[in-house]
Amino acid sequence: MGKNQKEAKPYKNKKVLLDKKMSLFVFYITLAAGVLLRIIQLSTNVDFATGKYIDNSFYQNYTVACLVIGFALILAVLKLGESKDKVIDSVVLINPMKMGYEKLAKKIPNQAAYCMFIMALTIVAEIYLQLSAVALYNRENRIAPEDLPPGFYFPDFPFLGVPAMKWCVYAFMIVMVITLMSAGTNILKGVGLTKGNCFFFIFYPIWKLLDIFILVGGNEIVGVYSDKVYGLMSAIIASVFVLLMIRFFSGFEKKHTRFWLIAFGYFTTIVTTVSVIPQFLMFIIIDYNLRDNMSLPDITDLGMGLIAIFIIAAFWSNFEYKPAPKLEIKGVGKRRWMTSTIVDKMDELDPNAQPDTSQGEIPVDIDQND
Repeated sequence: MGKNQKEAKPYKNKKVLLDKKMSLFVFYITLAAGVLLRIIQLSTNVDFATGKYIDNSFYQNYTVACLVIGFALILAVLKLGESKDKVIDSVVLINPMKMGYEKLAKKIPNQAAYCMFIMALTIVAEIYLQLSAVALYNRENRIAPEDLPPGFYFPDFPFLGVPAMKWCVYAFMIVMVITLMSAGTNILKGVGLTKGNCFFFIFYPIWKLLDIFILVGGNEIVGVYSDKVYGLMSAIIASVFVLLMIRFFSGFEKKHTRFWLIAFGYFTTIVTTVSVIPQFLMFIIIDYNLRDNMSLPDITDLGMGLIAIFIIAAFWSNFEYKPAPKLEIKGVGKRRWMTSTIVDKMDELDPNAQPDTSQGEIPVDIDQND
């Protein structure tokens, strides 16, 4: 054996009781239980004529209790679990939890891009429906000029009555449409989520913040209204997820950024789904006379929930292939690596490139029977 060669050492894959990928199992259970309990709650404990709970006692709020327990379990799994590498022959598959933001940005699945396109369409539809409702109301309640007192003038403007803050919301929504289309296109091209996309995603939490101001601006107690509570929860949690996403994919990751990004990705998908899907199902389950005044949920929230879970999927579904130095695997054989700059700079080498023998010997596979 040459002087420059090291004796092969076995690769020890850590044995842990809990894997972070187990958080997906907790996520699915929490999501299913939350949707089911919310359907039961809407069917039995909501007065659709007023939008309020029939019984707003603590014990009737079992849906929120289910979500809180599920969120706590997700946090526990992510905190106590570990990310394990995999070994296939003489190759180690590096867990995506250990990858840098640039590589993960390019590994976001195409499904996230499709959800961005769908969300962009739902935003356009939301703007159109809201302005159409205002225009219809103004047309039906317009006062004829001959009925006005002398000296009075009623402006003929279809969107009369839309406040200035709401116009600001529409402006931010249009910016988000352009941002989502651009980000989705970049993902499909393989470029991934760019820093430019992240910059314009900041308009999402600003949009939702203005929505919250409008929601609570009527001096009403939001807690007694079923749909407003879940709409408020969706807006806050989704905004926190987007801010964490911006921080991570812009290259400003801190010690716990990745942990909270994954956690709030799960939370966003769960809360938005529980908020939107059961309320739409009420149009099928509940008699029309009972749900006549039921408000429509914000479908754009569900779009962000779908985007969140597919972005989180990048942390579990993509492994980076990497040669394993000083590796001995039972049934495969030994692999010896020399102490040279080739090994020292292995992380910098392109795995698809041809080996360079100018600096010394290249790794040699030796059969165990030799």
